[in-house]
Amino acid sequence: MKRRIVSGLAAILVAVGLSFAIASPAHASFTWCLAFSSQICMAEHHDGNGARVTDNGPIGACQPLGGFWNDRISSIKNTFSNSAGKVMFWFDANCDGIHYTFNAGTTNNLPWLPNDEFSSFCVGPDDFAPPGCGQYTRD
Repeated sequence: MKRRIVSGLAAILVAVGLSFAIASPAHASFTWCLAFSSQICMAEHHDGNGARVTDNGPIGACQPLGGFWNDRISSIKNTFSNSAGKVMFWFDANCDGIHYTFNAGTTNNLPWLPNDEFSSFCVGPDDFAPPGCGQYTRD
C-alpha cells in the first residue's frame, strides 16, 4: 500500500513538472499599442506583456518614470513618425546619466542592461541629441 502511494505521488510530481516545462503559446507583440497613434508604448515584460502604459509627449520635455514604472520597463514600442520620432530613455531622473535612444517606428525588447533601469525619458525630433530635452517644443 505504501509503495502505491509513493508511486502515485511520483507520477503526480512528474506530471506537474512536465506542465511547467511545456512552453505557453507566444503572445503577439504589442497588439494593444495602436500603431497609427504617435505614442511611446512601454511594458513591464518583453513583447509588450505584463503591465503597460502609453505616453505621447510633450515633445522636448523630460518625463519622469515615477512610482510603479521607475526601473520596471522591459520592452518599448515607438509609434512616432520620423519627423518627431526619437525617444531617449535615461537611467537617472531628470534625463540625466546613461541613456539609450530608440528610433521612430521601432519595437525593442531590452537586453539584460538596460532592462528595468530607466527612470526618465524624452521624445524629440529625429535630429535631437543629448541633452536634447528642453530644446524643442511641440508645434
